[in-house]
Amino acid sequence: MESNKDVISEWDKHPLPTSAPSYNRRSLAYQAAKAENIAYSNYKETIKAQVAKAQAVVTEMKKFNDDNKTQALVDKYNQVNASNFTFISDEVKVKSDEIKFDIKISALKQLPCDIPSKFSISETYKTSGGWKVDFSTGVFVNSGHHDFLGQEFQYVPNPTDDTKVVIKEKDGGQRVLLLVGALAHFYYRTGRFANVALSPGLSTTTALDGLNFHLGDSLLLGTKNRVILTGGVTFREVKILDKGYHTDQEYVKKSLPESVPTIKVFPIAGAFASITYNLTAFK
Repeated sequence: MESNKDVISEWDKHPLPTSAPSYNRRSLAYQAAKAENIAYSNYKETIKAQVAKAQAVVTEMKKFNDDNKTQALVDKYNQVNASNFTFISDEVKVKSDEIKFDIKISALKQLPCDIPSKFSISETYKTSGGWKVDFSTGVFVNSGHHDFLGQEFQYVPNPTDDTKVVIKEKDGGQRVLLLVGALAHFYYRTGRFANVALSPGLSTTTALDGLNFHLGDSLLLGTKNRVILTGGVTFREVKILDKGYHTDQEYVKKSLPESVPTIKVFPIAGAFASITYNLTAFK
């Protein structure tokens, strides 16, 4: 292109179109060659810059090697391995439902780079595994058949013969018993929000007039302090009419004791449901 400037100058002045097909072909070829030359020229400058940068790196590498820093680099590299960043503690036996680890890391000597030489990590984990016993207190509701709820009896005089009476059961209208009590919960610790437990326990009325024995399944909800829902079977001592007597049967008044003869029977089974609360202090 440099040696044929006179010939191709017309292609710059009148690139296209003309009536001569061969002229048009040569003009197009010229324009393509011209664009390619510009592209190669730009690429050449890029390569020159990259070569200059590479030469500077090589110079630095030679100086690094001449200063005998290669071994120091290898030593630094060898320090970056798992053993230098791994800590294995002694076995920790956990009794609580959570355990908190406070880890403090310090460099053996001042670091050459501009970062802190100390680092702290604080993490809390839920405990899992192992059998555990918790205790809870709360409200119980007992329910069951006629005998389980307990009976009260009275003498009812014969309206036509005052020497005779009939034993009748008092109609208290009671179908459930409201109690207060406590449960022990035996369960395998999962570390989850909910746990299932086997729960024995005791309850009594506010008048403290007898104990009820409970055995049921519990759902423990919570992590530290828990609300616990329990249901199962209740065993209690109840008072029933003496086997030698019957309700709605007439007796001679003089032949009867002053109060209706009753006996206590244990155990009589019924059902219970409770909602209790597990305080941290009573775990």
